[in-house]
Parts: sequence; C-alpha cells; structure tokens
Amino acid sequence: QGCLGKGLTRDQADQLWDLILPFAGYSFNRPHATLYGLLSYQTAWLKVNYPVEYMAAVLKGAGGLTEDITKAVNECRLRGVAVLGPDVNSGALDFLIQTYRDGNETKRGIRFGLSAIKGIGSGAMEIVMKARQAGAPFASLEDFSARVDRSALNKRVVEGLVKSGAMDCLPGTRHQKLAVLEQAIESGVKVQKNRETGQIDMFGGLAESGDTSVSAIPLPILNRTRDDDKEQITWEKELLGVAFSLNPAMQSLDRMDKTGLTALARLGSAEDAEELVGKVHTFAVLVIATRKVTTKKGDSMLIVQIEDDSGGPYELVAFPKSYEKYKDVLKDEALLRVQAKVERDRRGEGFTLLLENASILDIANIAEKAPPAAPAAIEVMESIPTSSVDDFMINGGALTTSDDEPLPERQPSFDSAPPIQPKPPVPQQAAPAAEPVSIIRPRAKAPVSNGNGNGHANGNGKSPAHGNGNGSEYMSNGNSHADGGNQRRLMLFMPMLDDYDQAVRLMQQVRGLLEQSAVHDQGDQVIIRLPSTAGTVVLKQRDLVTCTGPLLAGLREVLGADAVTVEG
Repeated sequence: QGCLGKGLTRDQADQLWDLILPFAGYSFNRPHATLYGLLSYQTAWLKVNYPVEYMAAVLKGAGGLTEDITKAVNECRLRGVAVLGPDVNSGALDFLIQTYRDGNETKRGIRFGLSAIKGIGSGAMEIVMKARQAGAPFASLEDFSARVDRSALNKRVVEGLVKSGAMDCLPGTRHQKLAVLEQAIESGVKVQKNRETGQIDMFGGLAESGDTSVSAIPLPILNRTRDDDKEQITWEKELLGVAFSLNPAMQSLDRMDKTGLTALARLGSAEDAEELVGKVHTFAVLVIATRKVTTKKGDSMLIVQIEDDSGGPYELVAFPKSYEKYKDVLKDEALLRVQAKVERDRRGEGFTLLLENASILDIANIAEKAPPAAPAAIEVMESIPTSSVDDFMINGGALTTSDDEPLPERQPSFDSAPPIQPKPPVPQQAAPAAEPVSIIRPRAKAPVSNGNGNGHANGNGKSPAHGNGNGSEYMSNGNSHADGGNQRRLMLFMPMLDDYDQAVRLMQQVRGLLEQSAVHDQGDQVIIRLPSTAGTVVLKQRDLVTCTGPLLAGLREVLGADAVTVEG
C-alpha cells in the first residue's frame, strides 16, 4: 500500500520486495558486526593502555551485582590492577581510583564501593558519607555511632560494614567490634537524642573537634583462631562477592613458585578461557567443599569445589575411576596439585575441570622454594575526590580527566604497547590497633613470593598488639603527628613469641613504660616492629614520647639492648 501511494505499480512493489528479502539476510548483521567490532577494539585499547580506569568503569557498571563484581575483580588480578577493600574512611559510594604507597612507589588501585556491599544499600551509605564529610575521618566504632545519623544506625547496616572489612580502619578486629556492636550503637543513639534535645553530657564538647563524643568501650581480648579466619572469608564472599582476606591454607599457595601452573582466574576471562578449553592443565588449588554423587550404574563420583590464590570457586569433577584412585586426597581443606581437562559446562555458560591426576602439595617444601619477599610498608596517600567518582570519561573517543585535561598520550597499537606488569601491591593497615585494610593483589608472573596474611592489633589502642601470620609489612598511622625536622624516632623491635599470653604481657610492659613518658607534642615518634612468620608488622604509635635515659633503660631491660634504638 505504501508503494502504491508513492506512484509505484503493484508489480514494481513486488519486485522491490523480492530484492529486500535477501538483502535483509545480511544487511542487519553486517552493520552490527562492524559496530561491535569497533566497540570491541575501543574497549580493548582502553583495557591495555588504561587498565585501572577501564576496570574501575567495569566494576561501576556491574551495578552491585555480586556475580559481575566477582568476575571483574578476578579480571583485575589477571590484568595487574589492585583492588582495595571497602573502607568507611577512604572509600566512596561507588568504585573509585585511589593512589597508595607501595614501599617507595606510589601506585593506583580501585577502592571497593560501599554501596556495592550486599544488604546495606546506597541510602544508608549516603548518610555515612555525609557524616564523614562533615567532620574528620571516623576514629572508632563509638565515634561512628555518635556521628552517623541514627536513621542509618541499625544493627544490620553496621554489622555489614564490620563483617565486610569496611571498618577495619577503626581500632579492633572484626570479632572484637562485633562483640561490642550493640553497646556502641545504643550509646551513639543515646548521645544523638541528648544532642537533639539540648542536653549536654560531659563528652559533648569533643564532638565538634572530631573526637569521639561517647565513652570508649573496652574491646575484649580475643584469641584469633583458624575458624575465625574461615568465618571472615565467608562473610566477605557473602557481602562482597570476593574474599579480600587470604585463607591461612592459601598463604602457602600465594608463596609458591607458579612456574608451569595455570591460574583458575583465567577461566573467568573469556579470551583466556578459550585457549584452555579441551586441554589438560596443572593447577595448585585448595579444596573448599566436596559432594559425593551416585551414577545411574551405582558408581560413586565426586564434585569438588576448588579455588586458588587468583580466584574461584570452580568445579572439579572426579568421575568414578578418578574418584576411586584419588579419594584419599580429595578432602576438605586439602592443598592439591591437580591435572585436569578444561571443558565447557552443560549450559555452555561456564567451565568444568575433569580430574586426571591429584597429589598433596608439600607445604614445607613450598616455603623453602619461594621465601617471602622483603617486607615493605604501605599507606594510602590520597584519593580522587568522592565528588569525582566519574573521574575518567570518554569524550569523542579521547580520554580526559574530570577537569578536561588530556591524559598522557600512549601508544594505541596493541603490538607496540608495552606489557603491563605492575608489582603486586601488599596489604595495608590504617588506624591504630585495627585490622589491615585488605587488598586483592594483582597476580604476578611466576615465581611469586608475595605473602598476605593478617597482622592484627588486638585492642583499642591500649590493648596488646599481636602479629599473626603476616605476609607483608603493615603501617598503622593512627593520628600521626607531623614529622618535624628535629623529631627523632624510637625504634622498638619486638621478639617473635609462640606463646600468645607471653606476647600480651610483654606488650603491656612496653606500653606501660611508653605511657609514663608520653607527651602531646614536641616529642619523639615511636615505631614498634612486630615480627611474624612471613614478614613484619609496623605500628606507628599515636602518642609521642620523650626519649629520656630512664625510659630507654627500662625498655632495654624488657626487650634487650639491641632491640631499642633511637634514630635522628
């Protein structure tokens, strides 16, 4: 009818239609292939030349979907991009780029977005950000409870922040903070109600200065156990989709030489996975769960959930013959070297590993082959402002900053672009007596000898600190004082003690001596070095001291003459 209305005859209209039908068979596909090809090239160029910016955009685009976030974080590890854990003091609602100090180097990583923590929501986090921006960073759980509007101060929200690691920057371990959580929230709500009704308590004047406006709640001394570490990993996987804390058993995999091994995270990368399908590869893995299955013939087989230090979990299938041969080693928490064939799963959406060979990893031998790298302190330097979460934009094909300043020009050719091989960043610790801020480190090329553990300071600043299995060196800055030109540093080297109670008593003795010489300003900085099985925890004390003869004599009597030095 349209053709007839335009003056064409019916025969002409039929002839035109006969031409359109075959053309439609390929004309639609060609422009789509062209456009998607162009888009693929552009995004691939960004991924190679600006990996941090690109992966930050991918994580932000995940929209809080746990499965997409997990895939993107695993991709970050493969592409040499560090992902920093959520943090109520240095994080933002969305994923953003931050710089941090790795030894003497300043590097960039992606800070996990607070609104992406499952079950919390952006509304509550907006209130938290508003409270932080109105004053100083949160100093403690009590300070947080007193300053964040009580409409967002419910147990579910605060518990989610603690369990996810977003409050590791505050004093105390996660289990310690959970133990006093209800008490802290009730105290904070009470302070806010009193403030609204005009009542003034004895601490009311401290709120405006940025210090806590409620009495400090003593943190219980809790001995950290292996089950605590496993529980912490479970929390992170449930709330974040990925585990920032490293399973104690996984530390051995993290230290071992990766020559000849394939990373499980490659299965999460489409281009890498295609190269693996149909071939047998060798993996070093941790068994996290097993499920026995009976076949139609009545034979037993095993479905094994595995992961390694690059990612997971993935499914390893042991068919009846393989199961009978290796059932003695296919146990929960076992560290294995497995040879498996990579195949697509039945739905074609993922990958399954078919077991061909399995053996127990010799953990003691792993440590001898690849000792931990020399410790290096790390601290966050600065962040891209929260208001500039959309810091890098694509405008007409050119990358610019939010201030419209062109980024450094780089070689657009894939062939000539240098390989991106940044050194893996190490975990950090912020705030005194707090758990280290977690970082999911980039996966480096073999051999790998980066530790990653938990250097925990037990207490609220006056409780004993205890180094526990650190793979790297952590720096706790606390409320650091400006280093004046004449300021000296009192260096204390703590011995490594297997007895936890003995370590607690020793730290209490040292703390008591330091408190006797504490001053508010014009004093000397105290640096305490706590050794661990794979590195050193470094704690910078908030208070300054005066290095008098009696103080040095007392410290040397407790720690030994060689363990106490004064620098500067």
